[in-house]
Amino acid sequence: MKRRKQMRYPFIFTFQTPDGKPQQLTLPVPMRYATHPVALTLDKPHVLESKRLHGSGNTQTCSVAICGCQHKHAFKHPVYLIDFTAARAAVATRPAKRTGIPVDCIMYRHSRADIADINDMKDGHDRLLEMIDRDGPITINLYPIKSRRRSTKVRARARARAIPKVKKPPSGRHVRAKRRFAIAQLGMTP
Repeated sequence: MKRRKQMRYPFIFTFQTPDGKPQQLTLPVPMRYATHPVALTLDKPHVLESKRLHGSGNTQTCSVAICGCQHKHAFKHPVYLIDFTAARAAVATRPAKRTGIPVDCIMYRHSRADIADINDMKDGHDRLLEMIDRDGPITINLYPIKSRRRSTKVRARARARAIPKVKKPPSGRHVRAKRRFAIAQLGMTP
């Protein structure tokens, strides 16, 4: 039996070389889907911390990623790092002992793409602060992603449908009617 290939999420890290040039490193980290929903509350301190870290346009230091790291108690698993994109949030659960690079992550989906878009704008932090002043704290719900894998019962049913069925030879009155029609039209004898 073939083993399924492990799904991976690409974490992107930026570092500076000794020359002072920024370099990007993409690390594919094994991932799995979340099983429980999580609610996060985005407030002013999270946005201000993200602004201090120059988190505009950065998925790991945006205001929602900072908020998730500060609300670790809301998750049913450990939280090491969060990568918040327009449609999904990847939560790294543990780092490697020697390097500190994430070695495992859990994937959530969310419905607040507008927050991710605002984070990517030049004055996004100021807009978020205005929204929070006007409407109060923003609640961001993280939901489990439905797996595309089908259950074994569904696969067995699909396999049974795929097996071609042998046609039974026609019998009964329909056959007799067809025979009568052929005799009448073609002048055949039985």
